[in-house]
Amino acid sequence: MKTLKTIILVLLSFSAINSQNIYKYNNNLDKKIIFKLKEKSRTVISNKNLDNNILNTIFELNKPKRVFPKKKPILNKKKIAKVDLSLIYFINLNNETNANKILAELKKSTDIEYAEYKFNDKLLYTPNDPNQANQYYLNNLKVYDAWNIEKGDTNIIIGITDTGIDLNHEDLLGNIYKNTNDPIDGIDNDNDGYIDNFWGWDLGANDNNPQWDENTSSGNPHGVYVSGCASAVADNGVGISGVGFNSKIMPIKISGYNGSYITHGYEGIVYAADHGCSIINCSWGSTNYTSFGQDIVNYATYNRNSLVIAAAGNNGLDLDFYPASYNNVMSIAGSNVNDNKWNSSNYGAYIDVIAPGENIYMTSPNNGYINGWGTSFASPIVAGCAAIVHAHYDTLNALQIAEVIRMSSDNIDTISGNEPYTYLMGKGRVNLFKSLTQELTPSVRYKDYTFNINNTSDTLKITGNFVNYLKPTSNLNILLTSESDYINIIDGTFNAGNINEEDTVNNLSEAFIIEILPNMPIDEFIYFKLNYSDINYSDFQIIKAKFNKSYTDIDTNNIKCTITNSGHFAFENSNEGNGFKYIDSDNLTSDFGIITGINDTTVEDCVRGANQFIGVGKAEYNTTNLLADQEIVCEYNNKASITKYNINIQQSTYAWKKQNYNDFIIVNYSIINNTDSILSNFNFGLFSDWDIDNYNLNSANFYSDNNLSYIFSTKPDGLYTGFQLLSDLSCNNYSFDNIPGGEGGIDISNGFTTSEKYLALTSNRQIAGLGQGNDVSSMLSCGPYTINAQDTLFVSYAIHSAKNLEDLINNSNQAQVLYDSLFAKASSISTLNSNQNYSIYPNPTSNTISISGDFNNTENIISIYSTTGQLILTVKQNLNNNNTINVSSFKSGVYIVKIQSIIKEETLYFIKK
Repeated sequence: MKTLKTIILVLLSFSAINSQNIYKYNNNLDKKIIFKLKEKSRTVISNKNLDNNILNTIFELNKPKRVFPKKKPILNKKKIAKVDLSLIYFINLNNETNANKILAELKKSTDIEYAEYKFNDKLLYTPNDPNQANQYYLNNLKVYDAWNIEKGDTNIIIGITDTGIDLNHEDLLGNIYKNTNDPIDGIDNDNDGYIDNFWGWDLGANDNNPQWDENTSSGNPHGVYVSGCASAVADNGVGISGVGFNSKIMPIKISGYNGSYITHGYEGIVYAADHGCSIINCSWGSTNYTSFGQDIVNYATYNRNSLVIAAAGNNGLDLDFYPASYNNVMSIAGSNVNDNKWNSSNYGAYIDVIAPGENIYMTSPNNGYINGWGTSFASPIVAGCAAIVHAHYDTLNALQIAEVIRMSSDNIDTISGNEPYTYLMGKGRVNLFKSLTQELTPSVRYKDYTFNINNTSDTLKITGNFVNYLKPTSNLNILLTSESDYINIIDGTFNAGNINEEDTVNNLSEAFIIEILPNMPIDEFIYFKLNYSDINYSDFQIIKAKFNKSYTDIDTNNIKCTITNSGHFAFENSNEGNGFKYIDSDNLTSDFGIITGINDTTVEDCVRGANQFIGVGKAEYNTTNLLADQEIVCEYNNKASITKYNINIQQSTYAWKKQNYNDFIIVNYSIINNTDSILSNFNFGLFSDWDIDNYNLNSANFYSDNNLSYIFSTKPDGLYTGFQLLSDLSCNNYSFDNIPGGEGGIDISNGFTTSEKYLALTSNRQIAGLGQGNDVSSMLSCGPYTINAQDTLFVSYAIHSAKNLEDLINNSNQAQVLYDSLFAKASSISTLNSNQNYSIYPNPTSNTISISGDFNNTENIISIYSTTGQLILTVKQNLNNNNTINVSSFKSGVYIVKIQSIIKEETLYFIKK
């Protein structure tokens, strides 16, 4: 049984997750934000004394409400595993424009433990037409044999969190739990806060009718199918036999709307746990991890001793799917009649067991029956098994029940067709008979593990806790292995010795040690296998981690910023990164990246949800021939989209520690036309949605003398930040008011269209946030330009932060002087090389240059000089029309190439990266 999925990775830098663009561009989102107060801040909302004054203003417009208003505070500090749901709140977002801003303010507050969007989840099923197929899965799982030993207990309840049930179905009615303490009389007889919840509850409608209703927009019989798999009435002479036999089912309707979405899934888990469900089935989910979801699972597990069982998903991928992949959830993959993995079932490191999910015969509305496919049905089948095991081992807790099932499952890895999924389908296919008859063994799981980098070498230490859920070990040995070609395990052994039932040992003093090899690909997931062996006990566990991240941080001076390989700043396009910060400030931007375009229908960019550039390699530190104290280089192109132009961008980012240079970074772009035709009317810009302190009190302006677009907080002593175009190019500055109507400018509060992006690239609006300020954004662009085939355009910016306008302007002067001394020649190379008889490519280059032109096979001399006039290399020979010269040993910089023949002489330039 998996108990921890989230890994704390120092090396891998799974850092603060940004909310940039998630809200507007994710159709799974509810219009709510969930947040949880810290224990010390229990009363701050009622007393209006939050540490963040902006939140007090936000909460006036968006009143926070408790997600679970009936929950009492948990004040017993000794029960550290308990989850306090009374601290969880939500706010409805009446105005979606500032959703990201509100979330950012919540995350800033030291009163808030976590804040995140509320996601809706999808159902997991593929129903088919009815037929007379039998329930092959009862044979596969040895259910008939198990029933000879144990038929379950009517006091054990399986919570079915789903789309409702058919209360009148002939094969369900007898096993539906009835809350006789609260008969339907208009009174809350059992004082649980729910009036007449005799049959269960509908959390979406907030009423006592969990009946599936085909006449509503949420009409979807998924819950009817699932209920029958778990515990249709057995031995009644009609229909099918649910695996749970005598076990009861409690219908909790969680409002699937439009037939496919779940809106109250995690609230449904809480209801089930609070109302006596020992087993809770979740045949729904999404790929969105949230702290709220993990909190709810922990509440059910630790506070209520309920086992949460969930479907692994139907994508056919090695994919983390939630709630199935949360800690303390039993994750169920799907198989078929031949014990092969069902072709659409997800698989991976966090699967616990597999059970039939293909061609499942089950109940359907109006006393019907139907065949269906999906992990949606594998999950309730295992939930029925768990109810039987719970009845048989009535002293075991929730996680121990899961481990009994896992440890007694049958290994199907060696069955023909399953080879690609070896160790990725959990321990095996469930065998209920063995669960009841096999002698209990130890069951050890590795949890709370961390990967800690050694800063002086390429080694890692893995440490964590080994928890034994069942019988004691005597001399437990653990071996860490991996089939990856990109790591070397230096020390993968640990002797855990004796671990008693529900006890823990750690390997803090005897860490696993791993060497990272230099050939590791970018963003590589590495799978590790832990092999457990003891007397009469063997087991394994798969853990995985992401290495060699594609982004890194520039952080040598007062500006700290994540640099990506996809055109984004501050946050990578999957929302990883550390933001853009100045000295000890909070993150100062919610959306920061490049925009390019040639007309109002053709724009390639990476802002406001667009991700049209893909990396070539990763963003990484340059360590040779440095021009600055810290340099990061990366390369990307726009082949991620269906493009009408094809460019490659080589980006170099520079930072200096020196006092006059420590409040800015310089970014050089080499924009290469990859085609054999001229690229005309090309425009390039930087865009940022700046958020300085209170984002509603920001203003934007333009200092034309230095081509400086800047934004500042109108609060006293507020910070300044912005862009400066350093290249000797014409520029446009556009300042946005991010409010409905745009204050007469381009309105991007309801989205940023292609035509609006191009209009901003080619227009000027110098001021935004007049008076006391607004939520503002800015774009500083240059163009239009013509880039010849296989030629390069050079564009350079400085990105600034400062404590006041005077410092900002002074720093921009310093940035221009520094740029001119180091890089100015590069910006004119494209122009200098135009209208020549010869051409150089690639330009810039890393290793070689090719010189093409009309050499006429006569004796020619090619001389290469530094910009200071030093002769570096001379080539003298009869040259043909295409000649290659190796420049890999040259230092980075600009070089002059003189070509001399008996009839002409020309001068060209190239850049060595």
